[in-house]
Amino acid sequence: MVSRLTAIEVAVIVATAASLTFAATLRVDDATTQVGGSARVAVNLDNAEDNVRALQFTLNGLPAGLQLQGVEAAGRAAGLNADAHQQPDGTTKVVLISLGTETVEAGSGPVLNLHFAVNDTGGQSDVVLAPTEVRVAGADGELDATGQSGHLQVAGASTTTSSEGGCAIGPTRSGSAPWPVLVLAAALLIGRSNRYRC
Repeated sequence: MVSRLTAIEVAVIVATAASLTFAATLRVDDATTQVGGSARVAVNLDNAEDNVRALQFTLNGLPAGLQLQGVEAAGRAAGLNADAHQQPDGTTKVVLISLGTETVEAGSGPVLNLHFAVNDTGGQSDVVLAPTEVRVAGADGELDATGQSGHLQVAGASTTTSSEGGCAIGPTRSGSAPWPVLVLAAALLIGRSNRYRC
């Protein structure tokens, strides 16, 4: 005998389905360079379940002599707009956004290249590039996003390491602006800031 679902059971199933969100992981690759040189660091996106139309993240705690000189869309993100802007507090916001119909199709691989000039690292031979405040917009809304750090090994520096810490950083949402506001802010950012564009 097939039992009938009660109204309460149906409501629970619908609520559970509505609460399911797709996930995305932003991963910064490791790279090597030397003091006085440059480095290109790839940023990968794992979005196996949904297309992506925009993302943004923050880089914190970069040594003063490590300067982000350019950012470009790469791989599956070809055709999207990439930009970065240094904030008054010294953090750097990185944005990848579609201003048209282009999206990053579901899959895995590089979506950004970050270009650094390595003038001085303050004695750090292992600089942690930690993406925080990761926000990713899918086709129908914001995805559950996390970030994973990469390491920039710098030859010619002393053997101290960055204090940024661990290699897996989750989303920070408390006190954040609504996602549509962030997308609009990203579009305005691209329009007004060219200092880091390749």
